[in-house]
Amino acid sequence: MFARGEDVTPSVLELAHGNEEIPSSLLVSDKFRPNTKLEEWGAIPVIDISYKERDVLRKMIGDAARDWGVFQVINHNLSIPEILLVAEEVKSFFHLPFEHKLKLELNPFKFADTEVYYTGDNSKQDLHSLHWAESLVCLRKSWCNLKEKVTRSSDLIFPGGNETFRSGTNEILMDCRGLTVEVLHLLAEYLGLESGFFSDRCFPDGMSFFRWNYYPSCPFPSATLGAHAHTDPNLLTILYQDKLGGLQVKKDDVWYGVKPMKEALIINIGDCLHIFSNAIFHAVVHQVLVNEKAHRLSLAVIYYLDHDADMTAPDVLVNDEHPRKFKSLSAEMYWRLVFEERTGKKYPESLSGLEALRDHILLPEGNICNMDVFMIQYSVF
Repeated sequence: MFARGEDVTPSVLELAHGNEEIPSSLLVSDKFRPNTKLEEWGAIPVIDISYKERDVLRKMIGDAARDWGVFQVINHNLSIPEILLVAEEVKSFFHLPFEHKLKLELNPFKFADTEVYYTGDNSKQDLHSLHWAESLVCLRKSWCNLKEKVTRSSDLIFPGGNETFRSGTNEILMDCRGLTVEVLHLLAEYLGLESGFFSDRCFPDGMSFFRWNYYPSCPFPSATLGAHAHTDPNLLTILYQDKLGGLQVKKDDVWYGVKPMKEALIINIGDCLHIFSNAIFHAVVHQVLVNEKAHRLSLAVIYYLDHDADMTAPDVLVNDEHPRKFKSLSAEMYWRLVFEERTGKKYPESLSGLEALRDHILLPEGNICNMDVFMIQYSVF
């Protein structure tokens, strides 16, 4: 078990400078330690999002979401050089004195009013998956007045102003929205739904996170994790990982590394798409390994449904071969269930958001099978 609360360090990055031990609060138990190497890459689908034959593109993306729950896209509309420019500014923030970064530390009692927050000691956190990592998060409660919100966030992070960060973040967010809408359209069409079925419930009122995760080098990478195994409790995540790699995804109970590709972006299917699609799409379980010799940085743009959205799978996705898997629930109800699960002293086992749905699983009529067996059989986990 974790020795939570002992030897709590103020900043993971400070530990990476000259320390040869890991505090007990940031060790992981043998049960959760990585048993694969960074270089063990998997055959994660790589899809050219600019492919002109839409029927073929739709099938490639839908099959990847069904079989893997994750895929990489190339020839997208985002500028990787722009991401790298902003990344350099973000690195400069992470290397500021700890006292400066603490000014943005998350206050959970003021979350509703928070636009930017920083975490540097994840031994205190039970609600997210990050562990040997620091993070900088910009929240968007909606997509209205985006430029003004980006400017406010930029000024909070860099009080003296930082035009590279401000303008680059604005460009990345707008381009990410375009890519997200296109992917959601293709996924909806794959299921035989109207193109806007998912995207209309996400934009413009759905919340989003613009999250930079910094994983400092670690003296004993096999003894900890950058991020624990988890699913994303949202609709869809767009991820950029640097050239070092570290992301791993789980398929058929085997961990596979996601090989870094210079111009690629990673798309993760979240719990909400899994529920909404009647478990046709797969919410990918993933974790992050750390590097012994180098720091690494990733960017995750995380999209949520409008909190009032009804996630009941449409009737067209329900038939004798695919019976309805979940009771009706709203996005807000689901997030409340996830919050209760993760604060129920089950960390880190509780980080698969779908575990919160035990009371919302529908068994086939007359079926008295073991619930755990049923959830595995029907890809609920």
